[in-house]
Amino acid sequence: MQKRYVVLALALTVALCAALPAVGASPAQLATKAFGLAKKANKRAKSADKRARSAQSAAGAAANGAQATADSARSAASSAQAAAGAAQSAAGAAQSAAGAARTSARQGYRDGGQALAPAAGPITVATMSGVAPGAYTIMAKTDVFAGGAGSGIVQCRVSAGGDSDFANTLLGSGTGDFEDTLQANTVHTFTATGAILFQCTNQGPIGTSPTAQETKIIANKVGEITSNTAVSG
Repeated sequence: MQKRYVVLALALTVALCAALPAVGASPAQLATKAFGLAKKANKRAKSADKRARSAQSAAGAAANGAQATADSARSAASSAQAAAGAAQSAAGAAQSAAGAARTSARQGYRDGGQALAPAAGPITVATMSGVAPGAYTIMAKTDVFAGGAGSGIVQCRVSAGGDSDFANTLLGSGTGDFEDTLQANTVHTFTATGAILFQCTNQGPIGTSPTAQETKIIANKVGEITSNTAVSG
């Protein structure tokens, strides 16, 4: 741009050199006039060049600012996305914990009788199958009946995996009909779908073989079993 103004000044000088003699100007006057025009042209060229550099600098600064703003926006968007992912993960964990802590109860019953033959070993009175994984408190009960002379022991046991409990009763004393209710309780954590068994054993002759009836198994699902240890009196 500066060269353009210098060329323009020289052109004006040439024009003046051709025109001023016609109006009576001396060569010295022509030179002075041409020099003045050249100085002005040079000054304008420097000013224009300075404005151009300033504009270029401003444009570069604006471009850098826009890039920084874009980078900041991308960073903020990435942070927001990460926060949303963390919140979603926390919500999933809370939902899972709430599901695990939720309690529920399930009961299986068998009202009909199950004969308990003497010395036949454990006889399954009732089975609760398809128990979902989780921690449970378990209760089982049955009523045992016997008639006739004599007496003997009946034992009933509830078992879930390796956890179990049992109750005994001595049925009969003399002649007549005899009845007792046996109840057993335990806790167990199923790591996979399992079953709860309630079994009774007739350990001795009781006249007429006893019968177990009105049997129930109740499984209460809880959040967790925190302790299952032997204690002292």
